[in-house]
Amino acid sequence: MKKIACLMLAFTPIISVVNAKPLVDPTRPKHTRVYQQENIQNTKPEFELSAVFINNKNKYAVINGKNYQKGQEVNGNKLIFIGQNQVVLDTTDGKKTLVLNSHSIKKDVNNGF
Repeated sequence: MKKIACLMLAFTPIISVVNAKPLVDPTRPKHTRVYQQENIQNTKPEFELSAVFINNKNKYAVINGKNYQKGQEVNGNKLIFIGQNQVVLDTTDGKKTLVLNSHSIKKDVNNGF
């Protein structure tokens, strides 16, 4: 009898996990859509402009962590324009403009960093 009681107590947590229902947040409004984590994809943009450097002679753009100048190829796409806070790429789908974030820092590159 003790063995049966011990077996029942041992398997009770397993049975309760199998029959467990997901927890519901009581503060969430009733008509909201719930997204599971596996359905959310972390999509990274194809091109990421992180900096633009302009001095008297040259203009450089940092795209996907690499330095480029006007006319160079960026993943098979030609860099055709470098401005203060944007660049333009000539892609197979047409011209694509990449813009820096709104928190850009402007500093004179001739005086160093």
